[in-house]
Amino acid sequence: MINIFKAEIERALLLEVESERLTYLTSVLRSILQTASITSLEIVKQLTPDDSSLADSHIQRFRQPSDGLPIEIIDLVAPHIRAFVSGTFARGWFEKEKAPARLVDELVEWVAFRNKKTGHGVLSQSDIAEWAPKTASLCNRSLSVLKDALPITRESKTQSLAPEYSNLEIETPLIFQGKAIVITKISSKKSIWKLQGQTLCWERSTDFIADLPDNSALCSHTENGDKFRFAEINTSESRHTLFHNVPIRQTATFEGRKKELERLKEWLEGDEEPNTCLVYGDGGYGKTTLALEFLNRFLEGEIELKGKLPEIVSYHTAKMTKWTDQGLINFRGISTAMEDSVRSLMFCFQDVLEKDWYTMDGQALIDKVKTELVRQGYNRDDVLLILDNTETLANSPADVEELSDFFEKAAKRIGRIIITSRRREYMAAKGIHVSSLSENESVRLLQRLGEEYNADAIIRAGEARLRKVSGVLSRKPLLMDALVRHIARACVGIDEALANIFSKSNDELLEFLYLDAWVRMTESQRKVYLILVQISVPTNSFSIGCACQQVKIPHGDFHSSLDETYFASLTDYGRHYEIEIVDLARNFFHQKLAELPSVERDVVKEWAKEVDDKVARKEEIEKEYKEDRVAEAFRGQFAKAAKLATSRGQLSEAKDFYDIAIQDEPLNAALHDRYAWFALNKLHDPQLSLQLATKSLELNPHSADALVTLALTHYHLNDIESGDISIASANREGKPLSLCLLRMGIARYHSAKKSTDKKKALQLFEAGIELFGRARRELKSDDNYYAKNISDLDRYTSLTQKAIHLNKRSSATNFYSFNSRPLNSGPLG
Repeated sequence: MINIFKAEIERALLLEVESERLTYLTSVLRSILQTASITSLEIVKQLTPDDSSLADSHIQRFRQPSDGLPIEIIDLVAPHIRAFVSGTFARGWFEKEKAPARLVDELVEWVAFRNKKTGHGVLSQSDIAEWAPKTASLCNRSLSVLKDALPITRESKTQSLAPEYSNLEIETPLIFQGKAIVITKISSKKSIWKLQGQTLCWERSTDFIADLPDNSALCSHTENGDKFRFAEINTSESRHTLFHNVPIRQTATFEGRKKELERLKEWLEGDEEPNTCLVYGDGGYGKTTLALEFLNRFLEGEIELKGKLPEIVSYHTAKMTKWTDQGLINFRGISTAMEDSVRSLMFCFQDVLEKDWYTMDGQALIDKVKTELVRQGYNRDDVLLILDNTETLANSPADVEELSDFFEKAAKRIGRIIITSRRREYMAAKGIHVSSLSENESVRLLQRLGEEYNADAIIRAGEARLRKVSGVLSRKPLLMDALVRHIARACVGIDEALANIFSKSNDELLEFLYLDAWVRMTESQRKVYLILVQISVPTNSFSIGCACQQVKIPHGDFHSSLDETYFASLTDYGRHYEIEIVDLARNFFHQKLAELPSVERDVVKEWAKEVDDKVARKEEIEKEYKEDRVAEAFRGQFAKAAKLATSRGQLSEAKDFYDIAIQDEPLNAALHDRYAWFALNKLHDPQLSLQLATKSLELNPHSADALVTLALTHYHLNDIESGDISIASANREGKPLSLCLLRMGIARYHSAKKSTDKKKALQLFEAGIELFGRARRELKSDDNYYAKNISDLDRYTSLTQKAIHLNKRSSATNFYSFNSRPLNSGPLG
């Protein structure tokens, strides 16, 4: 890629107009830095200790990348790469070398100029004259300093790094149509990650979208049990941070609703009562779609709010069912469902809610939530609660009155509330009525849907025809979407599709659409749905992924069939999602299951049982982890604050809170262990980690978790023997032998990579290979985190084999005549 960038720099320098030269050189520098930062993240992920979640908060910010982000990433990970992979990585980034200033300092100055002048200020002729040659110099210096982080294109068209980086193959797409790229956005929908970017080209830059492979450093599949996510909102005037659990927008073809969006904005900016906003209207007009569109535009900085912005945004879908440790239960009354929406706010601060949260209801629960918010430093203006589909919660006048009373109290004590409902709820609220689209909006929506679904009859229809069609459908978005989908699937004309829709009742229409989609599905897709109506666990991204594994089809193939019709309501959080199969579709699938021969029916039921078992096992693992390790460690307010600051990426503040928490709870062994993990993996201070892990074990000598933390700390300090002793103790206290052998092998891999003695390095590599083999033989499918451990085994076995090959090839010494220490002489022998 170095040659690609050099060619673009030369192309920029040939531009005669100096302002154009500066503009294009800025794009070149942006592309160089983004490319280097991504490969740096790949090196950290693939070639450094696995438990180092070094740049998690920075990776999240790639969803809306700024010019300063790649510089922050390289600045953060370069010391880590130098310690574990290559001591010469990015030489000149921190050092002056022969230059008048460090490269990182000059790049920070460039970002400040970009923000002050080009981004939000006035770019003058004198600025251009100064910064055009400066930017050209920065491009060339960046190429020289970051050359190791710029992949080489192989004959197979793959991108990989140099041999000292184990010829690491970079699967994140960094070239499109033979050109370097600039990333504009990273997004995930239904657990599928995509990269949006533009090609680096002066004449014509192409916009493109590419799928990201699952193992890309930019994909974040780990939820870590956190129900709330940290987000930064960058506006023209400021940067605001908050926590939220908002699903992503429901449609890419959102049309109109400018008046409704503006009224939502005005209400949220206002500081007067009412503190509740009610979005109401008939089904199918897009109330939930409107609410999620508004929230996502706000989170992306597209809607800029004046005044006090919320710091916690909690979204809750009103359901009368809930998954618990007793399985799926139905709420007997509306009270539990209402209180669950308020109680869910507390998951912003705690992974596990203590039992007293579930013993309170009504005003007492509201008061307890208010007290906790105040203790955490939040007031009523900091909280925004969204409750979707409240019409499901109340069927009688008494229920409606109870519902209204509860949310009026919550709005006065806790925070602002947005409610969506088919009813005009009886409460003090700013009402926003969602009804039909305008004629022009309906025509544009039909045209966009026609393009999206490739519905030829809609694409060829004129505006007058589409106006008439939208009028027949009451200009209801849901009906227009159903019509266009049917036209695209069945390849019929508009009149025939309308006849099919209006000749049937609502239920008959849905059954017709279900049958039409069923006929077009593959046999494997059908079986996934049959499994889903048999399982007793929630239908979410994990359980659906398990069902796809049973049938042996890609997860994406399931989504292509789900998009065919209205089988389910989907709540998509990006990294994970939940679906609720509607009753009519569930009955339809049960009918199809009953039509199968008994042998096939039994197979589907057996698959469903295996999915239930896998989900139950995962729930058990997560529950044990949270209750034994997380809940105990973060029970105090200062410990919770430390955890919160860590998720925000505020490491210095988190360390201060950990220090206060230790003073507050000096005998909390689990807290010492979590602080040790933080010191090792976030602060990269193994000496502090050693001190804390040792103290944790003094308080609780039988803590397997603390023993693992201590072992990893010894391994970071390159003390293999002490690490092995601690990991053996962890095995005796209950940690699986396969996990312990894996960590021993990984330790030897990294110790060998740091060793300057090639003979010793080869001994360590080969010892690691043998340990990986033993770990694989000991690994059980029901072990905690089986999938993660098998993935680590595959990766480190491959890396170690490559390292052995390179070690032997690069040395003239005969490495075959040594006698390595027998593995059975170690603590796990």
